[in-house]
Amino acid sequence: MAPRVGSRHPLWETRLDGTARSRLSTGYLLDNGREALGTSSLDSDPDVILKMPENSFVPFWLGVASTGVFVGLLLRAEWLAAVMLLGCAVAIAAWLWPERHLGQREAHVVEAGSSGQGDAP
Repeated sequence: MAPRVGSRHPLWETRLDGTARSRLSTGYLLDNGREALGTSSLDSDPDVILKMPENSFVPFWLGVASTGVFVGLLLRAEWLAAVMLLGCAVAIAAWLWPERHLGQREAHVVEAGSSGQGDAP
């Protein structure tokens, strides 16, 4: 659960200025796999829960292909550099290609200790 924090010192708010803007007992439940909290662009208020992609070997292959580009340039083998540059383009396209199962869902606030099933306000 990710709590809602409204200041730099949430545990000391009531002692510092008497107001309690943070709610540490409530928050957003991120329990469906790899998820991240998405915020609004102006106020940074949490508004959606974003699904994150699973592990991938594509960054490794991008590193191998970019190493091949530099090796091809150092050895003055233009054909190797061109083939590896094409491999870099394919790896970048595969890495950045959108996936249908990755989307977003509404962010619901839940109380601490609850299951999150039907607790949304």
